[in-house]
Amino acid sequence: PRISREETLLTPWLTALGWETQYRVNTHVHTNTLPRMFRLDFALPSPKLYIEIDGDVHRLRQQRDARRDAMLDALGWHGLRIPAKQIIESVKDTKSIILSWLQSVDK
Repeated sequence: PRISREETLLTPWLTALGWETQYRVNTHVHTNTLPRMFRLDFALPSPKLYIEIDGDVHRLRQQRDARRDAMLDALGWHGLRIPAKQIIESVKDTKSIILSWLQSVDK
């Protein structure tokens, strides 16, 4: 799988925190609009948390992403979507957003 430049900016930090990259999730459901297997950009499998980096192509795939998020939610996963543009603008601010999100889902 192709890793985006934005993902590579976060990978060392997230893997040091225990996150896995390109983590596969089997939904056990196959639809005409979504595959049975998803590959998450970053995942913490045990608490079922994921982070997806949304590049420009995601502007055109909002409905597909929403269906995918709903399927993952039904499987007990909690996700955060970050626009790639946010990472390019400030990796430091992006890390703060992730840490704040982690605190909010921890409660």
